Amino acid sequence: MRIIALAAALAICGCAYKMQNQFNAAEYTAYQGAGTGKIVGQAFLRQQGGGVVTCAGSPAFAVPATAYTREIATAAVSGRAAFGIQGQAPIGSLGSAKKDSQCDAEGNFEITGLKAGNWIVMSQVSWTVGYYSQGGVVYKEVYVSDGQAQKVLLTY
Repeated sequence: MRIIALAAALAICGCAYKMQNQFNAAEYTAYQGAGTGKIVGQAFLRQQGGGVVTCAGSPAFAVPATAYTREIATAAVSGRAAFGIQGQAPIGSLGSAKKDSQCDAEGNFEITGLKAGNWIVMSQVSWTVGYYSQGGVVYKEVYVSDGQAQKVLLTY
């Protein structure tokens, strides 16, 4: 009975989050190419019992902070984007403005080559309990200066 109710709810909602902000490629031009700033951080979540789970092995990345990418981050954390986002594939459209890294076993990451400006840094922290996935996306908006390392903890 629950599966039928879930299927009906998904059919009604359309299964995807509809963006309110429009993607504007011009907003990302200033962030293209390599810069001298970096973000050094760690991503983790604390379980109800007190255990700590890190983003070990998961991607960590930074994207320019615009109204569009802020909406994507908020939708991802809230779970509204669980079935995808309608419209353009925003992260893939950013080209060299998106900077990638990977979390080590302790959840540490370093994202280099950032131009000065506001960036949204994101990662995924997840674990499984029984057959159910727990955790989710963690993110924070930070300002990066040329030649400087910005430290950040991603958690909630």
